[in-house]
Amino acid sequence: MHNLEGLIADLGTAGFRERLYGALDGLAATDHVSLLRHGSDGRIRLVCTASRPRWRFAQEAQHAYLDRFHALDPNREALSRPPAGALVRRLRREQVPGADYRHYCYDAARLVDRLSVLCADAGGGYALNLYRNREHGPFTEGEAARVQEHASLLAACCVKHDRLRQAQAAGTEVADRVDALGDRILHLQRGLSRREFAVAARVLAGMTSEGIAADLGIGLQSVLTYRKRAYAKLGVCGQRELFSLALLPQGD
Repeated sequence: MHNLEGLIADLGTAGFRERLYGALDGLAATDHVSLLRHGSDGRIRLVCTASRPRWRFAQEAQHAYLDRFHALDPNREALSRPPAGALVRRLRREQVPGADYRHYCYDAARLVDRLSVLCADAGGGYALNLYRNREHGPFTEGEAARVQEHASLLAACCVKHDRLRQAQAAGTEVADRVDALGDRILHLQRGLSRREFAVAARVLAGMTSEGIAADLGIGLQSVLTYRKRAYAKLGVCGQRELFSLALLPQGD
C-alpha cells in the first residue's frame, strides 16, 4: 500500500493526517478525507481531516455535516449494527438522504461521491470518509476495490491513532494537575526530598501507587516508602488530609 510505512510510523503524531491523506490518494484519487468517531450516545467527534492542496470547498461542508446533518448519515445506522471487521460503504450524491443534506454537504462543496471505511467498537465506531469532487468524478470500481482490499489495515491504523492521541491528551492533563497541585505543597516543604515531593504531588493528582511507579520509573515499594515518609514529614495520615493541607490558603 502506498505510504504504508510512513502511515504506521506517524501513528499518534500530528503528521498522521497528511500521511493518511497521501496513502488514500494513492489508492483512490481523493479530494477530501475525514476521520470521525461516532459515539453510541449519538455524539460525533472529528479526529482529523485533510484536503487536496488548494481545495477550498470542503471546510464549510464539514462544518454543516458536524453541526446539522451527521444524524442523517447512513453510516450511523451501519455502525449501530456492528459490522464484522471493516466495512466499506459508498454514498453517491444522488443517494444522500434529504435535500438540505445533499445541498450543504455535497453540492455546495462540489462533491459527488464518498467511500467510507467503517469499524465498530463497544462505544460506537469510526468512519474514515474519502470524498471526490466534480472535477474527478465518482470513484471507479477499481478504486473502490483497492480501498476494500486495504480496509482492515486502514481501520486498524485509524483506531490506533485516535487512541494514542487520547492517551497523550490524558497524560498531558495528569502532568498539568501534578504541576498545579505540586505548587500547592511547595510552600510546605518541611524537609521533603525530591522523590517524596514527586510522589506527594502525584498522590494529589489522583494517581494510583502503580501509576506513580510507572510515571517515575521506580518500584512500587519505593513509591509506598516515599509516600509514607512524605506523610510523616507533612504530619498527615492519608490522602484526604494531604488534600486538606495542600488546599490551605498560602501562608497558613
